[in-house]
Amino acid sequence: MQQPPGYPPPQGYPPPGYPPQHPGWGQPPPPPQPPPRKGMSAAGIVLLTLVGVAVLGIGSCVLCVGVGAVATQNSSNATSKPAPGKYDPATPVEIKVLLSEYKGNELRADGTFKGKVIRTSGVVRDVKKDITGDPYVVLGTGGMLEIPSVQCFLADDQASAASSLSAGERVTIEGRVDGLMMNVLVKDCVIDR
Repeated sequence: MQQPPGYPPPQGYPPPGYPPQHPGWGQPPPPPQPPPRKGMSAAGIVLLTLVGVAVLGIGSCVLCVGVGAVATQNSSNATSKPAPGKYDPATPVEIKVLLSEYKGNELRADGTFKGKVIRTSGVVRDVKKDITGDPYVVLGTGGMLEIPSVQCFLADDQASAASSLSAGERVTIEGRVDGLMMNVLVKDCVIDR
């Protein structure tokens, strides 16, 4: 009950702490409201970023392998050259020189090696198939986490020789250098133990 202006409130009303003209006098106060959300938490942002980086990383690896496989298939279909070593003399190149040249200056290394048949020895890191089912061997100097490595796409008659290789084994290959795409690509490789 509100008092007319100029009259004092009745004795004991309103209770202490309430102003005399309090609009909600006699009603319970409204329930407290939670503070409004301002956005994603820091942990959520970090998690979302890590997932995004992982997806992009995996996607780019699959894309590179796919592009390399298609390029391998297209170049072998278009240029059906005989396997090197049978007809072209191979130039001996140390694997660490080949890798350091491509790591240091890809343009200069292409000018020196691309399209040429080389003979090099290295340590087997992987023996795998690309997405089209063609076998390849990855060679390095034996160091940990080498980037780039030499990725040898095998000549058609070399699959059985590759199946007997094991990681850590030292082998010699001959093949035609095709440039850098994550690894130094060598096509039509022949394995020579």
